[in-house]
Amino acid sequence: MGSNNKPRRLSSLAPVAGTVCLVLVVVLTMLVGGSQATVLSQDAPIATDEPAVTDEPVAPAATDEPVATDEPVATDEPVAPVATDEPVATDEPDLGTAAVAPDLGTAESFAVLALSAVTNTGPTVVDGDLGVSAGSSPTGFPPGTVNGTIYDNDAVAQQARTDAITAYNALAGQACDTNLTGTDLGGLTLTPGVYCFDSSAQLTGALILDALGDPTAVFIFQIGSTLTTASNSSVSMINGGDPCYVFWQIGSSATLDTTTAFAGNILADASITLNTGANIIYGRALALNGAVTMDDNDVSNVPCIPTPTNTPTNTPTNTPTNTPTPTPAHTPTHTPSHSGPDSPTSIPAAPSTSTPVAYPTATLTGAPTATLTGAATAPAVLGLPGTGGDTHPQSEDQPAPFASDVTLTSAQPFISEPLIDPNLDLRASPVDVPLELRIPSLEISAPVLAVGITSKNVMDAPQGPVEDPVWQKAFWYRGGGIPGDPGIATIAGHVDDVRGQPALFARLKDLRPDDLIIVRDTRSGLDAGFIVTEMETYSAQQATDPSVLARVYGTGPAFGREPEPAPDGLSHLTLITCNGTFVRGSYDHRLVVYAQRILGQ
Repeated sequence: MGSNNKPRRLSSLAPVAGTVCLVLVVVLTMLVGGSQATVLSQDAPIATDEPAVTDEPVAPAATDEPVATDEPVATDEPVAPVATDEPVATDEPDLGTAAVAPDLGTAESFAVLALSAVTNTGPTVVDGDLGVSAGSSPTGFPPGTVNGTIYDNDAVAQQARTDAITAYNALAGQACDTNLTGTDLGGLTLTPGVYCFDSSAQLTGALILDALGDPTAVFIFQIGSTLTTASNSSVSMINGGDPCYVFWQIGSSATLDTTTAFAGNILADASITLNTGANIIYGRALALNGAVTMDDNDVSNVPCIPTPTNTPTNTPTNTPTNTPTPTPAHTPTHTPSHSGPDSPTSIPAAPSTSTPVAYPTATLTGAPTATLTGAATAPAVLGLPGTGGDTHPQSEDQPAPFASDVTLTSAQPFISEPLIDPNLDLRASPVDVPLELRIPSLEISAPVLAVGITSKNVMDAPQGPVEDPVWQKAFWYRGGGIPGDPGIATIAGHVDDVRGQPALFARLKDLRPDDLIIVRDTRSGLDAGFIVTEMETYSAQQATDPSVLARVYGTGPAFGREPEPAPDGLSHLTLITCNGTFVRGSYDHRLVVYAQRILGQ
């Protein structure tokens, strides 16, 4: 149901040049309250009851004499339908008016835009342009990084604000499909449409937007006053959606609390505040009449995915006629000052002499257990780790997905003693565990680190200087299942190091169906053997899809719960590394290998 209170429109206060238009009368048919109104074109013939006047000779009059013919009279010919002005009945459902994405104009290139000020604390990364249109100069860059252009009180920023206000008003003017006033967005799964709040809106927990298979599905949220999120809240998309088609039209201000993982374009009448570790993974922060305040955030205005077009089948060609090379929209103007899974360290000018990091050995407490318990309060893991260390692209040829038809059965847990302290917080530093990963076909034999999640709620993938052995270690996600137990265990590894040299999982894409993977408990010498069953490549956007995360980590970790047995009751192992092209601080694809434990192993 729609709200009785229409969102108010904003004015850019900029003079509008008058335009004189010559309007041609065209034929327009409109459905208005169930009746039809028709406007005739100037060129349309006018209906009349008067006989037509013509200079053409008149045909001879018909006679009553029968016309002789040997041809049978056709009686089964279909009768042409009679023309009518009545609407034609149809079995198609009335879907109403779909939500329409506004044109952002010149504001499209901006990730952050404010009227009065942009202030930052900490190693924030902004992927896209940043601007202030009529206030103080942006502050906090550095230590923050802008992978784009900073526009400081100039005509570009002013025009972007004007275009953003136009988009804001276009959003405010759309009819509301569902009024959610008083409903917390957390825990909801919504389909495309226009959702409105008469006053404030709250997000506590996870909001899932289901695009229903439409890559251009539009979601619009009209919020009468404020938008506030709780700590660790998230907005994510499933079934092929693109967050660039998600719009938040805020009547006053928006506040994203700590470690919120947000998606979509925020257009706020007043201010936007991003508390520590809150990230707009895909979208924008546009404060039209106020300031944007940031503290160790990531804001990325990844361009919309183009709508796929059908390739003609009657004109095959071996050479694509239009294959643009993916190029970042802006050349980075600064080197990111913080490293991590989503922002690898840049290539050093000379080999580093830093001391390699020494990871502590896990302290074992409590009775032996075969099921890992994560932190007391387990945040949902919201993405696949970044496991690349250089700024050189990997091969853009993605490995072909495959699936094995071998029937496998899991054995019982083979680890009888705990690997880590079950009370260790998921945000604690990595610790060594008594496991070894072996992949005979790739000649891999590597020690294993137990890792948690980063401040961005993404599985950790620790890095180090050039000579650090971390590049040749495997990372077991200790918030998920234990290898060999019924459930899903997840292990990641780097594809390359900071020099672009091959790291542990550089050849992971060479795995094939039925290849063997072994996890060894170095205390007992017992092995758990797994057979490769599938391989998939996911885009950076797909890597945040809850359905993908549930498959990679298990349903429990993907939704903020403790590890749970897999639906089939078997023991699964997933391996993760990076793939694709290095764009704006990280690789644009993730390679995931799925494996299942062998009977008797």
